[in-house]
Amino acid sequence: MKRKKSKEKTKKHLKEKKKQIEPSWIPYSKSIILGFLFIGALAKTVLFSPHIAFLFLGFFVSLYFYEFASSIIVSISIAFLSTLIAQARGANIQLTQIFFVFPFFSSLGALVGEISKKFFNRKHLAFFLLFLISLNFLFQGFLISNQYDILVKASKEPPAESYGFDPIFFIKVYYLMKGGKSFYQAYDEGFRQDSRFDKPYAILSGWRSPVAFWIWSKLFPSGAEIVYAFIFLSLLVMLASYYLSMKISDEVSGLVAPALLGTYYLYALPSWWFMELEFWATFFAVFSLFFFQKKKEELSLGFALLAGSIREWLVSSVLGGLLQKVLGKEGGKAIAWSLSFILIVGLYIINSILVGKYLKSIGLKPTLGSQKMSGGGVNFILYTLQFCSQFLLNPGIIPYLTLFLALVGAVYLIKEKNYYPSFLLILPLIAFLFVGSDRGLGDPPGFNDYYNGSYMPFAIIIAPSFWKIFLLKGKG
Repeated sequence: MKRKKSKEKTKKHLKEKKKQIEPSWIPYSKSIILGFLFIGALAKTVLFSPHIAFLFLGFFVSLYFYEFASSIIVSISIAFLSTLIAQARGANIQLTQIFFVFPFFSSLGALVGEISKKFFNRKHLAFFLLFLISLNFLFQGFLISNQYDILVKASKEPPAESYGFDPIFFIKVYYLMKGGKSFYQAYDEGFRQDSRFDKPYAILSGWRSPVAFWIWSKLFPSGAEIVYAFIFLSLLVMLASYYLSMKISDEVSGLVAPALLGTYYLYALPSWWFMELEFWATFFAVFSLFFFQKKKEELSLGFALLAGSIREWLVSSVLGGLLQKVLGKEGGKAIAWSLSFILIVGLYIINSILVGKYLKSIGLKPTLGSQKMSGGGVNFILYTLQFCSQFLLNPGIIPYLTLFLALVGAVYLIKEKNYYPSFLLILPLIAFLFVGSDRGLGDPPGFNDYYNGSYMPFAIIIAPSFWKIFLLKGKG
């Protein structure tokens, strides 16, 4: 009995302490902003009906508040604003849905949440919502793969001249390697059978790292298994993202990360972007961050090496860890990260030498530059934000808002000396200020916008922590 009273007293003390630290306006601001992202992620991807997504929204919002009235008002406001904005931007949503149907379902979700809180604590209810988001992703992933015949098409080698798109080019290279060709021979043949080219790129930057292709060709009997692996790894990243986001925000706000990532990865399936190397490299970079936060540095470094060796932009996964150690004054541990960084740079130098040697052997003169790599800059970064956003309710707003919130969150993390997550976001963005294409905001997609894959998952993980910056006031 004494223990029970002591436990209740501790809970009360923690609640009062939280109220002292957190200004009263913060639950409202973060629930409205993050609720807007949450419903934007789920409204078009939840199974059966968008009405269920609005039930989820109300349930999600209710976990922020102790007062039922606040849950109702905020959830209805988000439902109304998000759908009204979507309709104004061209979405096919009826006025009755905007003013009555979706607000009703969001308030119903808030009621379910309020009742549930009487029997379960917020953490368990947040886990339940995470389970539903994950289950929805898994079912939708397989449904979309079958609906768009992705599994059937990926199970066959693309015929010559039937493709002119990088992800199909990559699956062609995979099948040629399965047929016994070396990576360099397969990449050469992939170029020659691509409708866009009649011979291989003589530009070294046009040849990717062979690591992902080696992994695919050794592990997967056909392209269908690559699809299954993409779905499975995406799910693991979603779960890891919840843990990471929860640790830097709270258990409710952290739900936004898997919701947004699930929608991001779902669109990659019918669009065939799932073969793009940025996705696969970022999977392992997220695992690196996960194990880094778990204090399992050998695993973290191993995944960082794998990420960086698959795609050069994700060298940030090793460089970010190195900077964390240096700035955190952990000189001894920085040595392993330094050696790993040198190893990855060495890998890309060796690969460039081997590509150059191969090009000379087939009568082509290798060059370093590329007309595609002519730009970069803020406008190019804004251009990349449209990548894989088509399944969002407000694709013209949510990616931009997410990046903005993530940059605010990154400032908070840097002030708290938690550098690694911030550098995983910031380092690729710095690179894209100088390297990219001449495309900008408003241009049609498809020209290096997939560079988004090297930073957006980290923006999604960090964004829910934006509100923590306001708790730093008065700190020395």
